[in-house]
Amino acid sequence: MKRPFVLLVALLVGVLGFATAQGTLNLSTNEDWETLDPAFASGVQTGAMVAKLYDGLMRYDYETTDVVPNLAESVDANEDATVFTFTLHEGVKFHDGSTLTANDVKYSIERVLDPATASPLTWVFEDAGIVGAEAFVNGEAAEVSGIEVLDERTVRITLEAPYAMFLYHLAMPAAHIVSEAVTSQLADGEDLSGNPVGTGPFMLADRLRDSSLTLRAFDDYFAGRPKIDGVNYRIITDPLIAWNEYLAGNLDVTGIPSALFLDVVNDPQYADQITATPQLAVFYFALNQRIPELQDVRVRRAIAMAVDRQAIVDGPYNGTDQLANAPIPPGLAGYDDTIEAIPYDPEGARALLAEAGYPDGFTLDIWSTRAEVTVAVSELIQFFLSEVGIQANINQVDFGTLIDGAINGRAPAFYLSWYADYADAYNFLHPLYVASGANRYGYTNDRVTELLAEAATKADLADRVPLYQEAQRIIVEDVPVFYVRYPVSYTVVRPGVQGVLSHPIFNADKFMQVELP
Repeated sequence: MKRPFVLLVALLVGVLGFATAQGTLNLSTNEDWETLDPAFASGVQTGAMVAKLYDGLMRYDYETTDVVPNLAESVDANEDATVFTFTLHEGVKFHDGSTLTANDVKYSIERVLDPATASPLTWVFEDAGIVGAEAFVNGEAAEVSGIEVLDERTVRITLEAPYAMFLYHLAMPAAHIVSEAVTSQLADGEDLSGNPVGTGPFMLADRLRDSSLTLRAFDDYFAGRPKIDGVNYRIITDPLIAWNEYLAGNLDVTGIPSALFLDVVNDPQYADQITATPQLAVFYFALNQRIPELQDVRVRRAIAMAVDRQAIVDGPYNGTDQLANAPIPPGLAGYDDTIEAIPYDPEGARALLAEAGYPDGFTLDIWSTRAEVTVAVSELIQFFLSEVGIQANINQVDFGTLIDGAINGRAPAFYLSWYADYADAYNFLHPLYVASGANRYGYTNDRVTELLAEAATKADLADRVPLYQEAQRIIVEDVPVFYVRYPVSYTVVRPGVQGVLSHPIFNADKFMQVELP
């Protein structure tokens, strides 16, 4: 008599399971991911994807800009915060079914630092001052002595000195953990893009280059299976097409095309669907000092004076963003609205160019991605420079090519952005003007280096802020870049879709909270 009851229960569970199935979140992006490998995830879009496929020892809290343990079940630090002991959750699985161990943690960090990997993100760990990292990078040691595997679930990391941002670094994309067994078998020049085996809440199900990418929920995720079954990304280069796909019900989340922006934000039917989020980010136009003409600060200042930045904000960005005056954005301690931005002054720009020996201007190549708005900005800058005698040629390239060219110092001038890896102004100064990021423009300033070295040792934010503010004033005067805007992100979300985070940190959302109607 029990069998019919058991059968009835099974049928009810099946019906209810089908009725409450979350299905797939449908999204779009305007460009393919340059990589799916944490060691090379230098872009915002790539870093956001890494957070879905992999995990770090730490992650961002979903509601704040604090970091919390992730793969680490616990984190213990000594009194002066130079020795950190991480105990991993027990039984964490990679997507291939193998178990995470402390060896994978040590391997993942050393892989990023290894010159043979050629990662552009070595600064993530070099800045932290891990004991033995420098000797390892220089080929003087076979391992990083400051990363010790104590047992299968315990790893200890020792720093040379206190570093206030260390745990934040461990939540960055480059610090996400990969499988040693899988990654060590890669051929020379191969990365994990074809087989991104991580421990993250989603695993790669399918990918068609320059067309689509599909994620599937990882049933054995250590923190519990995601509420949705998967995510389908379509690569749609035209924002108007993406908008029409949203209106047709084929996308759950989208941005607002520039051409329709004012119509959409002022239309009452979208009022409950639009989320506006000030970003911890700054957009800038970089001037590579390896170019002979750009080695003179007068020329760099003249270029900044030639460009009407407010026209850029009012045009391609519909007047929604704040005009930028310095590297540290609003929302971070150290932001200083008393710094005077370089003014729009074409006559003054021409005079400075003449004083520097370029009365007739010169030719300058601008590298730009193919994104519609970025091209529009580059074309505006091209026009403004022509008004002072500088002939600018725009070279449109893929985002990955631009990043590679910038990182390796090959791009003469370019329009790019920096989004916060963590919510401290140090992240807007040291990576871009002292560490390897300064290579983008061939910039160096000993005083800036000194100020930020001192700031890194200060545990109290109040002690760091004056150092940040002095450093950024020097940087603004040196004009390695000129600042254009502090962005506000506008996202439109289909009614009934819940849990898509509007978070100021780009890799915070692991889609663990997303629910579909």
